[in-house]
Amino acid sequence: MDTATERKGDYAPIRDSEYPQLGKFDKPLPCFGCGIGWFSFLLGFVCPLMWYYATILYFGNYYHKDPRERAGLAASAIAALVCTITVVITILVIIFHGENENGYENQLLHEESKTYSDDR
Repeated sequence: MDTATERKGDYAPIRDSEYPQLGKFDKPLPCFGCGIGWFSFLLGFVCPLMWYYATILYFGNYYHKDPRERAGLAASAIAALVCTITVVITILVIIFHGENENGYENQLLHEESKTYSDDR
């Protein structure tokens, strides 16, 4: 295949006859060249909602458009999972610690009132 015979305009296609997808990913990735996935992963440390956005893209098979996005989107999905588990455990600890603490205070008050009434 001669490029000169195929040239009809100002541009000639960049392809290899053995590997037709060779020129498909020559363009740089969006978001400063690191891709949406890695950009969302890094920005997620400032705003964790970006991890959930990238997780939606990951499960929506966004990486089929460009397979180079897959690793960053997967990393963001894992970060979203870790963040969710951390928040749930923190909330459970706060709730149950508050209940136990109030129960302990009530028990102390009850014991003090018994001691005070026994002294009389």
